[in-house]
Amino acid sequence: MNATETIKQAISENNGFITRKQVIELGVNPSVLYRLASRGELDKSSYGVYTLPHIFDDEFYNYGTRFKSGIFSLETALFLHNMNDRMPLVYDMSFPLNYGISNLPNNINAVRESEKFYGMGSENLKTPSGNIVKAYSIERTLCDIIRTTNKVDIQIIVDAFKLYSKQPVKDIQKIYEYAILLGVKQKIRNYLEVLL
Repeated sequence: MNATETIKQAISENNGFITRKQVIELGVNPSVLYRLASRGELDKSSYGVYTLPHIFDDEFYNYGTRFKSGIFSLETALFLHNMNDRMPLVYDMSFPLNYGISNLPNNINAVRESEKFYGMGSENLKTPSGNIVKAYSIERTLCDIIRTTNKVDIQIIVDAFKLYSKQPVKDIQKIYEYAILLGVKQKIRNYLEVLL
């Protein structure tokens, strides 16, 4: 199989997306990507991300790939967990305190987290296009949205807790663990006592 066929097979197995890094891991020179894009066989979706021409852009995947230290959080994580039906116009991403955020686009809301909390509750979720990105778990997200520093609309908070209360599988112990660590135990208790 030649380099072009290798890339096309990999991209078809990855929902129509491929990154420059994945191409290198396949042992293919990334210049093949550039050549395929210049011929119109691939589209450059974002920095280092390429798609088949008929594939709709996946901003979650683009940003998750481009800003590897970022973890989708707050309202964006709610959307990925199907707890908010509003497609984000601004993507909430959490970064470590020492991460330079000056190069982020305007439609990313950067949330800075201390090393103690950054990464806590991170998991892999599927985007609406079927790609895998890092986001906070629903239990961590519910704690985050009621932290006063994050300024999430009260209706979004109430709706998210109502949807969570109807979930067949809930990890109440985990949500309380996060609530204690994040200093929102009483607020979490107030929401959960009303709904459960």
